[in-house]
Parts: sequence; structure tokens; C-alpha cells
Amino acid sequence: MTNVFWISFSAYARGVPTAQVNRLLYLISTENKARWHKDDVFKTAWRRSYDEMVDWYVQKLQYYGEMFMQSPAGQRYKETVAKQREQKELFPEANIVMLRNYEGAPGISWGIAEIYDFFKLLDKLTLTSSVSYQVCSQS
Repeated sequence: MTNVFWISFSAYARGVPTAQVNRLLYLISTENKARWHKDDVFKTAWRRSYDEMVDWYVQKLQYYGEMFMQSPAGQRYKETVAKQREQKELFPEANIVMLRNYEGAPGISWGIAEIYDFFKLLDKLTLTSSVSYQVCSQS
């Protein structure tokens, strides 16, 4: 069930029409005073890179979705969904908080390391640097 959720979550990105993907290329081209959007070879490479990026995110969503489903929280969520399906009730909302803990059952870690892993692909596409951070609790 959650696997379907995670894949559906990324369906919009996968389903973006070529015209809209090319529109982004046009905007980037004109912003940089280039003609990349007029070059068929460049447009093909642009679309290929876009498809690879979407595949990356789909794989990450599947990976974390499967990890969640194998956790105690995922098992409890699965039981809840089965009961609610049987009673024809709405399913519980799937969100980040639920990934960490669902009805008292531990889920998966979803913090800086996992978010970095999820967006690691951006390292190949842009300049990145380390950021210092400190987590403070409010008292």
C-alpha cells in the first residue's frame, strides 16, 4: 500500500509532458542568452537527464517506502489500512511524522542523512558545499 503511495507521490513528475520540460529548457536558455532550446541534440540530452532524475527519485521513494513497510510502524500502518479498507473508511494520512512513528510503533529514521541521500543526485547537477547545523530543543 505505501509503495503505491510513494510511487503516486512522484507520478506528477514522471508525467510532465515534453512541452513543459522543454519550456523549462527554454527559460534556462533565454536566461543565459543561449540557444540550447533550439538544438535538437541538446533537447534530447535535456529530456534524457530529466528522465534519469525522475527515475532516481522513484527508486529512492521505493527504497524508503519499502524500509518503512518493513518497520514496526509500517506493519501497524498496513494493519490499519486493511481494517479501514474492510470497513470502507478513509485511510490514515501518510506523512513524514508517520514515517518515524505510527501509533507508537517505531518507523524509519528521516533526518538530515536520509534527506541528503534522497537529494544526493543534485551533487552532480550543481555546486554544493557543507552546511553547519545545530539542532536545538525548545525549553
